[in-house]
Amino acid sequence: MSHLFCTHCGQQIAATDRHCPHCGTMQTAVIPPLAVPGKKAVPDGIRGWSWGAFLLSWVWAIGNKTWIGLLALIPYVGLIMAIILGIKGREWAWQNKEWDSIEHFQRVQKQWNRWAFIIVGALLVIGLLAGIGIAMYEEHAPSTHTSQAQDIPPPAPTAASAPASTPFAQAFDEPLTHSASAQKYEPVFLSENDDGHLFKISSYPKKIIYKNTNLLDYLFEDTDMIGYLAFEKTYQFGENYIFIISTGENGNSCPATTYAFQVDTAANRISDKHEIDGCSENVETFSEGNTLMVKKEGNASIFYNGEVQ
Repeated sequence: MSHLFCTHCGQQIAATDRHCPHCGTMQTAVIPPLAVPGKKAVPDGIRGWSWGAFLLSWVWAIGNKTWIGLLALIPYVGLIMAIILGIKGREWAWQNKEWDSIEHFQRVQKQWNRWAFIIVGALLVIGLLAGIGIAMYEEHAPSTHTSQAQDIPPPAPTAASAPASTPFAQAFDEPLTHSASAQKYEPVFLSENDDGHLFKISSYPKKIIYKNTNLLDYLFEDTDMIGYLAFEKTYQFGENYIFIISTGENGNSCPATTYAFQVDTAANRISDKHEIDGCSENVETFSEGNTLMVKKEGNASIFYNGEVQ
């Protein structure tokens, strides 16, 4: 005997029943659904788009015993499978899981839709707030650091105290205790168009030429991999020169990687590069006598007597 489904309550009834034995509704113009061998027939009102299946994909698939939906876990296939689940999910769920009635099926699928919107909406809000928070932190963190440094007052001088610290020492709160020298740091102004100096610099192609030798080849394995090259400052201390340069070798994770290195023209020697703490593109330098300080947003680096160690 063939069977149909009640047009009102969705319960299975015999093809000869004119009234539903479950709810009593008269069955008019009942057309038996197409049946596929081994599959449950899909009554009217079951097919349609499913937001729960589309948005929750494999989670929805597990809850509705639609195992083909687990293909959504595969990279690049996930979006395609989510769309297919949105289109065919309700039909597959009806066939793959036992339901008390059409009303029961519709009620459960509405709950899936509701929770899908709640979960996806919550994730979008969290992502938006996180993005705003990160942007605000990056915008205000440097200025906050600067204002805190400026707010520290210098110690009040007393009659018995040692000589007051110079503005240079106060800027970094570092005592200048290294032995003094008769020589002092002198700033050197280099230009990419100046061919008359001992050093010839070029940001592109990246070069610091000394005696027909590119000093950058001693500092970096491949100068093509350091991104941009910026010449921050150059100082001379007797026969020694200290170069302060910045590169973009670390990309967005550290916009400016800054180094200091020494060239001893008397011994024709170049030191290893010393990395300055911090990723800011702002580089501050202060020199006094035999002491040179280089600072970004991190700890200051101090170089005495023209030496980078």
